[in-house]
Amino acid sequence: MSGHEEGFRITLVAVTLVILTAGDAGIHRLHPWPVALRGGLAAIFLLTGSVHFAYIRTELIRMVPPIMLYPDLIVTITGALEWAGAIGLLWRLTILWAAGGLSLLLIVMFPANVYIA
Repeated sequence: MSGHEEGFRITLVAVTLVILTAGDAGIHRLHPWPVALRGGLAAIFLLTGSVHFAYIRTELIRMVPPIMLYPDLIVTITGALEWAGAIGLLWRLTILWAAGGLSLLLIVMFPANVYIA
């Protein structure tokens, strides 16, 4: 497991636990565990979306299968979509759309992970 993957896992757990703790401490909007988990997932997608623009951008561009045109643009778009999905997870009116969109995005990006493996 690479360092950034471990960092993503730590972020998910830490943010989820912080939100759960805040809910238990009396911030009632943060109390139910699904809210905390959405917060943790939003943090992950904000983080993974950010690396599409810096840090491991070159590695992500190499992951795009050669059959696809404009790999740098694809990485930019997927990073922006991850940010949009993360924000959508935090707004009650868009939770279902964001969850569906992020699920679809992960399915569409799966071939890149297979290709690089």
